[in-house]
Amino acid sequence: MALKILDSARNSVELDQNQSQILLKSMKSESDPRISACIECNSAVVATEPFLNLIDELSTSYAGEIEKLRELTELGENSDAVHLYILEDNECVHLLWRDPIAAEWTEVTGEKRLHH
Repeated sequence: MALKILDSARNSVELDQNQSQILLKSMKSESDPRISACIECNSAVVATEPFLNLIDELSTSYAGEIEKLRELTELGENSDAVHLYILEDNECVHLLWRDPIAAEWTEVTGEKRLHH
């Protein structure tokens, strides 16, 4: 399971499986920046500022991933939007993801498998 983090201009940072697991594990806390997500996979919309705060917290715990964390920070800081988008590389059709922000995620990621 690899993740791609995108901004509204479709600039992106790709995470490998290990980096993806670190990020997802850290999001299972009170610091979770997700505001909308598929309940069957890890694709989601995150609020940019809380996401950057989470990345900042990770930089102290995962010094070996500092370059990738810098890339994520730059992506968020250079984004004009209040949201970033997480796209998990999988075959999920996001059948139960029905809130209005899901359509925004679809537009940015270009993912066409979202069922409304």
